[in-house]
Amino acid sequence: MKKIKNQNKYLYFVAVISGMVIMAVEMAASRLLAPYFGTSIFVWTNVIGLVMLALSLGYYFGGKLSDKYHSKTQLMQIILLASLLIIIIPLLVRPVADLTTIDIFKANVSSIIILVGSFFSTLLLFVLPILLLGMVSPYIIKLLSITNENIGNISGSVFAFSTIGSIIGTFISTIVLIPTIGTKRTIIASALTLMLLSIIGLLKKNKKYLLIFLIFFPVLFLNIYSIKSNANAVYETESAYQYIQVIEQIDGTRHLLYNEGIGINSVYNPNNNISRYYYDYYNLLPEMLEKKELDILIIGFAGGTIANQMKYFCEDKIINIDGVEIDNEVIDISKKYFDTNDKGFNIYNEEGRMFLKQAEKKYDLIIIDAYNNQLQIPFHLTTEEFFKLIEEKLHEKGMVAINVNAESEKSELLLAIANSIAYNFSNIMITPINFSFNYMIVGRNEKINFDNISNRDIRKELINTLKNTKDKSYNFKYEKNALKLTDDKAPIEYLTDKMIFEYINH
Repeated sequence: MKKIKNQNKYLYFVAVISGMVIMAVEMAASRLLAPYFGTSIFVWTNVIGLVMLALSLGYYFGGKLSDKYHSKTQLMQIILLASLLIIIIPLLVRPVADLTTIDIFKANVSSIIILVGSFFSTLLLFVLPILLLGMVSPYIIKLLSITNENIGNISGSVFAFSTIGSIIGTFISTIVLIPTIGTKRTIIASALTLMLLSIIGLLKKNKKYLLIFLIFFPVLFLNIYSIKSNANAVYETESAYQYIQVIEQIDGTRHLLYNEGIGINSVYNPNNNISRYYYDYYNLLPEMLEKKELDILIIGFAGGTIANQMKYFCEDKIINIDGVEIDNEVIDISKKYFDTNDKGFNIYNEEGRMFLKQAEKKYDLIIIDAYNNQLQIPFHLTTEEFFKLIEEKLHEKGMVAINVNAESEKSELLLAIANSIAYNFSNIMITPINFSFNYMIVGRNEKINFDNISNRDIRKELINTLKNTKDKSYNFKYEKNALKLTDDKAPIEYLTDKMIFEYINH
């Protein structure tokens, strides 16, 4: 009787550990795929959907198999096989991701490619091991029911313990393991825990099973930090939000890349203050502000390209810059690789809208350049409520500017964001950026006029930028019947995808 009770306790413990591993692997899955497909809702949809599918199939086949072969040895072998499949996932992710991504579409970063590529990558890497772990709970219920007829109580207890394990796995993986040892080692550590658990249950059958654990245990200490190959990478890391690379070109120019690395999030060259990207255009804005001392806020500070440029180009003004960056790892990188350490910038590790809501000071200029998943602005930074908050945090003659990716002036995304700004500001100016898909939208309750800026007001490096701005900028007026983004309804991902599809079709 005591032996049966001990075995039952062990089986409940197995339910807890299997639940922990399922959730740890699921939480790590999107992070593992992020360097190739980003971390959009499409990737999460695939991960969650396919994990649920795998668990459903596991429950079904586990129930059938346990009725036919209800032995503890069989259960332990299933768990051991699952652990072996999980431990090789970090080694297979790069070739599988490359296999499921079509090169011709990479430059477009179309969400359909992200959706399809991440679907098949998740299917190939995660479904089988999760299916095997899904078989564990019905198997345990069958084994426990052999010595106990209270099947309802057993079922409830097993699923309760498994769910408790899932809760523990969720918090431990996201709060402790992924930030401290990384995504790949989190997966490997989870697999080794599962492997050890199964081998303990198999030792009485055959002590040679222990050799399997001893063979795979060193994998935990392999050098697995390198996630994506790039010969020009001078630094790469994972943060709580994304995979990050710093790439250095032959001429010394450094680029900050996130996740799949298609978009460039910051540019720095110690010998050249002109980036030839959209950042240059924002240096014209302080010249429209009559004050000699300006308080400027940049939401989406990243590597500090705009901040560094403004310190250089606006030498005739006193520029006080506050930067908000949600990722603390990016802040450290900006200081080490993008020369923002001793410039007098106040960089805050906070979420942009939360920072703005709590800010006690007012600004002369607020710039929003925050993106996730390369092309998508966080929806809560595009709504009429957000721009109302910005209006409250600006001085009377202050202005707001936002960087928007759009394929044309008729883009629904561009027009919707402009309309949301125009709901709060009486004057809107849109500037297409030369040779790019970037648009600078400027909002102000005072007149916006780049014609008032002369070549004498700016450094010579910006003369071409000013000419392009004067030639191409146009006014925008609020349209009552057009789409206006709100906190309740801001379909940014839908509008972005629609824009990409239209661009590809044309």
